[in-house]
Amino acid sequence: MIESFHGWRERAGAGPDAGALGARGLVCLSDVPRSRCVARTRRPRPLLAVLVIACAAASSLLLGCVRPLPEHPSTAALYRDLERLVTVREASGWEIDRLEVDAMLSAAMMSACQVTPVQRAELLAWMDTRIQDLGGPILDAYHRSGNQLSGHEELLSITRARLLLDRADARAAEDCPFWLESGEHFAGRQISDDRWQVSLSSGGRGNLVVRGDQADLQFGGASRALIGRVFDNSMALYTGLELAAGASVPKDEDGERTSLVLGVDLIAPVTWRYYWVNTFFDIETGYVAHATEEDWRDIDHGVHFGVYVAGRSTRVRWFFPGAGFGASYDAIFRTGDDRKTLHVLSVGFRGSFDFDL
Repeated sequence: MIESFHGWRERAGAGPDAGALGARGLVCLSDVPRSRCVARTRRPRPLLAVLVIACAAASSLLLGCVRPLPEHPSTAALYRDLERLVTVREASGWEIDRLEVDAMLSAAMMSACQVTPVQRAELLAWMDTRIQDLGGPILDAYHRSGNQLSGHEELLSITRARLLLDRADARAAEDCPFWLESGEHFAGRQISDDRWQVSLSSGGRGNLVVRGDQADLQFGGASRALIGRVFDNSMALYTGLELAAGASVPKDEDGERTSLVLGVDLIAPVTWRYYWVNTFFDIETGYVAHATEEDWRDIDHGVHFGVYVAGRSTRVRWFFPGAGFGASYDAIFRTGDDRKTLHVLSVGFRGSFDFDL
């Protein structure tokens, strides 16, 4: 049977069944009974799906990182300081308890001396309870597991932190510097929560540059200066500037190499950071300006996206050193005749120095 088409139209919004039709999303031919209608297929939204999955994964990750802490803020800050000292030391190899504790005692006392004796006693009691909750003492847990330390990493770390605090508490009355005043508002010396911070970093990177159907490699370096706020939930927000320089030997239209060309990128990122005990993770986006020595005044504009994972050492005098690996993607929209968008994928390592203000 041949049907005449008078164009597609929506039945929803016309007639008594408009509500039902609209709810079901039916599409009908004109002059065709509703029984002949077909369900309208909605276009998939992959970007929305990706965002939902990413948010769910990030939420699960952050919730999974929540760990027990003492209730009082100053006591919690002291515990986190000791935890950082111990776990950084463990990463380089922990051997003899007494010698390891002696090596960290000065740094531990710089924190312990800034809380009251009552708070130190409260933290010792809290750590004793936590050790029991984790199946301690560590010697009993070691024997129960067939003389194996595997699976008892947290118990071992908190046991060592307690040894360190016990030693610092015993020496506090005699060895605490007179200019370090104890109080109930200690915010931590090995952490940066609830403070402004300047973050400086620099390193080398390799770039994969795609323009149309051509791809090429570049090598160079980048330095950045950021300023931001570290909040009391282990999150931080920064902004600043990054200057990147690279060199390449691009191909001409015939695929032949030309002369060496220098290029410079100026990036203005907005960076969100999440801190774990001794590591942090950055996600950022921002503006990028691109120019080459062919004409420094001919500036192209684009957008920047990046991620960075790094380790953070304990405080060295007045800064925190760190190092990590990063990756970024830049889309640079070139103007003029036949100037195709540049897609730049960069990977590299960089060192960092964080300064609390």
